[in-house]
This record gives sequence, structure tokens and C-alpha cells, in this order.
Amino acid sequence: MQYINPIELFFLQNVDPSTITTQDIRKARKKLIAELSLSDSDTIQYRGISLNKSDIEDITSLLEDPDNLKAYHFLSNFPTLNSFLATGQLNYFSSNKSQHPPLPVSLDFIEKLVSPFFAEQFNKALTTAFNGGDFVTVQKLFSKRILVKPTDESKAYRGITQELVNRIKRIELIDHTLTVKGEKGENLDENIVQMLRNEVNVEILNLLPKSFQALRNQTALAIRGLSVTVFNHFGNDQKALKLLEYALKLNLDGLANDKLLADKKQIDTIIADRQDQIRIQGVFTKYGGIVKGIIDHLEAVKSKTTYPIAIKSWAIQNISVGDINRLEGEFSEIRDQIAIGLKALSVEVWNQYSDIDVAIFLIDLSLTINIQNSELSENINNAKRQLSDMKRQRDSALQSVSSVPKPNLVQPKLSSASPKAPTQSNESNGSTLLYLLVFMFIVFFMVFLNTQDDTSSGSTQSVVDPTVDYSTSSTTPDSTIMTMDSSSSPEKQYDLPLSNEVEQNPYKGNQLSNGASPFSNCFGKGRYGGQAFIIFDNSNDYDAVVSLVNVSSGQTIRNEYIQAGSSFKMSRIPTGIYYLKVYYGKDWNPLKENFCGTTGGFETEEHFSKSDDPSDYLQVENSEYSYTTGSVTLYAVPNGNMSSQPTNASDFFNR
Repeated sequence: MQYINPIELFFLQNVDPSTITTQDIRKARKKLIAELSLSDSDTIQYRGISLNKSDIEDITSLLEDPDNLKAYHFLSNFPTLNSFLATGQLNYFSSNKSQHPPLPVSLDFIEKLVSPFFAEQFNKALTTAFNGGDFVTVQKLFSKRILVKPTDESKAYRGITQELVNRIKRIELIDHTLTVKGEKGENLDENIVQMLRNEVNVEILNLLPKSFQALRNQTALAIRGLSVTVFNHFGNDQKALKLLEYALKLNLDGLANDKLLADKKQIDTIIADRQDQIRIQGVFTKYGGIVKGIIDHLEAVKSKTTYPIAIKSWAIQNISVGDINRLEGEFSEIRDQIAIGLKALSVEVWNQYSDIDVAIFLIDLSLTINIQNSELSENINNAKRQLSDMKRQRDSALQSVSSVPKPNLVQPKLSSASPKAPTQSNESNGSTLLYLLVFMFIVFFMVFLNTQDDTSSGSTQSVVDPTVDYSTSSTTPDSTIMTMDSSSSPEKQYDLPLSNEVEQNPYKGNQLSNGASPFSNCFGKGRYGGQAFIIFDNSNDYDAVVSLVNVSSGQTIRNEYIQAGSSFKMSRIPTGIYYLKVYYGKDWNPLKENFCGTTGGFETEEHFSKSDDPSDYLQVENSEYSYTTGSVTLYAVPNGNMSSQPTNASDFFNR
């Protein structure tokens, strides 16, 4: 059924409707039929519609009712509404009320006349805009009163209602398909959320009137079912939550809203618990690694396979007290165990190496950790007091030493016992340590069992305190910022062996050039890296082969010849901690078989030394902005800067 306005058709819109008579209508009809008879098709056009004589007669009958005449006359003078009823043009929904003509008849009557035509055009416009996701047009369509009577509402919403039902079915089909995929172990489509968005335009659905509330709820429940499938069959809580959150954007009421909120709360709780577990596991993994590192270093100290300076370097690089103290209260056990471990490591460094400085560094590091256990705190403080007393004794003893012989001091032994740990007998002269730290996902805990040794027992050691000054600074490659020249006791000099030179030695006075590497066949090719360097001053009468040994690996990374009375710059030294082994002598014989099984060695006055006291280690660093430089005086001379001790060929050539 097509809307046709007879007043507009007969061109009577400009005539006062109260003056229009039956005679005027007949005249207009006659004129129109005359025009029709003159046409080739026996029709006339009205807004794209072809009308014949029979149509005109039927339309004329619409004006027999005076009320209809007034209504059609009103509509003919309301062009935007009239055009919408006839062609579906949407200008009516953009017009202002001021543009509407005064209403001569009741609006109820107009709705009765207009309703079927308005419903039809509104249905077409709304369905088209909805399918196209045209939010602006849908919003415009609902900006004016819908001029339909209740019995015609279903016609006005027929298309969009059917479209929503179809989309709900498609969501349910996606849900069913995913259920089957999940049972077969197939992967979840990563575009599942976007697929849903393509089916459900939340913004447009929320514009629909209350009569669509049931369909909104059904849509939300269909999405909820999809969310449950994604969670249960694929275990993807994040996507399940996104689906629920999208559904909750719909204007819902009653049970549907309650179900979605309950599901969202449950998934939120699961996600929060999982994230908390990940957080806790991350903390346990990180600090469990630190505890394990302490245990490993403790065992290495006991077996003397590492050195105090290496332990200090590891602690500086790996233990951030600030991070440890920022741990929440639930991780207080971690703080306690790290503090216990550092205290035990400090004690063992003293007992095994007599390195009071590193021992105090470790105990001080332990004391900066916030621990809640007062008994444990007191235990650590007691160990600190003992170490501090020993340091004062050592410093006092050293101040009384002016030259040789070196004083021999008794080294007190410390106990690394934890609070309430059982004490073993002094005969064990050591400590038993058991570390296991128990966590929720990574289980490890530490229990320390030690012996409380009498401070008067222990082995006798010579205490020396050579000082070495290292600096690392931003510098150009040619500038020397750091020197290692400081005082060393005269007792570190050696009495050289008497010459065993053979008369008519064919290699008398033979030397290699500075920087030659005579033992590469023994130690391997030298290792180079970075810009760090050390200048070696061989200020004595003997040539020397200097070997640079890596503390951690025990490997000799460089062996370089330095002539007597000369200096040599060993450059491009890789980052690491090193000590020196030196082979002295005169009259180099390239054919002499050496302890390594290769050839090359001094013919006369050969002797060996090494500087492997931890306090004399050479710590070399290279970075993008800085590198280590320094100088070392070979051989024990007054005011030399590195202590050394005699060794033998077997030790020097040990690879």
C-alpha cells in the first residue's frame, strides 16, 4: 500500500481547507483525468508512482470525509513529513519544531491516518541504518516521536527485530562451533572478540526503545554463553573477560545483568589470583636465585675455589638491599634468609681467608637488610662486633710493624651459627651449613648449623696489608687515571739464588723483545678485549715473563716478555679479576725444554714468583664509557705496590 496525498495530487494545498467544496474536488479530478487521457500511457506520475484513472477515482474518495480532507491538507503543508510518508526521505527527522505547521486537527487523528505509512517507511529506514552500523541515522530516527499507533509498532520494528534474532542465533552458532573445537583440542580463534563486535553494535542497541529490552537481554546472555565456552574449553580468561565486559555495555536489567556481573566478578577474581601467583613466583625465582648464589659461594669459599674479592664483586652486582627491603611483609622470610646467608658467608670468608675487609663488607650488607626477627638481628650484630674487634687488633698489630720480619698473629675463628642452631664440638673446627628456602611454588629453605669455635683457637697466619688503589673512570685511551703505587713492607723482597751460569754459555745475554709471548704453545693464544691496560715496570736486573691469570677460570690469558730495567704496557685486557705469575732469569734459550713440555726458558738465575693474595688481585673493567688503567712494579722493591711469594716451575706452567 502506497501513500498518496490527494490534496497534493489535486494541487489544492494552497486553498483554505474550510472553503474546499465537493465541487472543487470534482473539478480537480476532471482536470487530472483529462491530462491522463492526453498521455501516451494513460497514466500520470506522482512521486515516482504511475497512476491510472481507476487510481484517481479511489484517491478522490479519500476526501469524502471532511476530517480526512483537513488531515491531508495539513500533511500537504508539512513537506518533510509528507515526503517521508511518500518516499522515505529523512528530512522530517532533522527538522525543528518551529518548521512544523500549526496542527488543525488532533495529533491522535493524524497518527491514525499516518500510522501504517509511517510504520512502513520507518521500518525500511531503521533496518537499513542498523545493518549498516549507521549510529547517526538510528539516533536521528529516534529523535522524533514515532507516529504509529500501538497496533502498527510491530510493523515499524519488523526488520530490525528479525535482524536481532538472526544475530543472536549466529552468536549461539559461534558458541556451539567453539564448543566442538574445544572438545577436539583445536585452538581458539584469536579474532573471537572482533567477530562478536561485528555481530553486536552496542551503541545502536542501546538506542532502541524499551520494547527491545528482552532482545537486549537475550543478546547479552548469548554473549555470556560464548564467554563461558571460551573460559571453560580454552582456558582463556582474558578473552572471556573481554566478552563479558562488552556484553555489560548493553543496557540490561534483571536476571541477565545479575548473571553477567556474577560471571565477571568470578573471572576478575581468577585473573587477580593468577597475577598474584605470577608476582609471587617472580619474587621467589629472583630472590631464590640470590639465596642459591650465596649457598654456592659459601661452598666455594669452604673449598677455596673462589676468592673474597670475587664474592664482594658478585654481591655488589646481584644484591640490591633497596629492592629487598621494599619486599612486602609476606616475603619477610626471604629478607631473613638472605641476611642469614650473608652473615654465614662473611664468617666463612674470615675463617678461610682472614680477609677482614670483605668479611666486614658482607656483614655490613647483611645488617642493612630490614629483618623482623630480633634474635637473628642480635646474632648478626654479635658477629659484626667480633669482626670489628679483630680488625682493630689487626690494625694495631700492623701499626707496630716497621719492617721484616712480619708479625705472626693468631687468627680467631668465627662461628656462622644461626639463632638456636645446635653447637658442635670445637674438634670439628668448622661449620655445617644446611640451606633450604621454602616458597609457595619454588621450594627452598635454609637452616644454618655451625660450630661456636673458641676465639682463641685457630691457625696461625701472617697478616700483611698491602694496599692497591684501583680506579675506573671515563678517560681517553692514552690517559692514565689509576696507579697502583703504594707502600709495601720491605720483607716482600726475595733473596735471589746464586748464579749457576755455565762458562761459554752460547745464549749469554740473549733476550726476547718486549711484548713477546714465548709460551703461547703452552697457555694458548692470548685473549684481548676492551681498552683497559696495565703498565709493568721491571725495575731489576732480570728479564721476566709475566703471566696474567684469571681468578675465576684459573686460565693464563696472557704471557709477555719484559726485559730487565724496562717497562711494558699490556693493553686490551678483558674485563675480569686477575693475579700474576712471573718467571725471572737471564740468557734466554729458545731450545730449552720447559716444565710445560714445550721449549723456551732462561739458562741462568731463573726463579719464579706469584702474587695471588686476594688483596693484590687486579680487577679490570671495560665499559662503553670507561675502562681500568694502572701500573704494577715487578719484583719486591721498597715501596713496591704488590706483594709476591716464591713459587716453582710446576706452578708457573700449570695450565
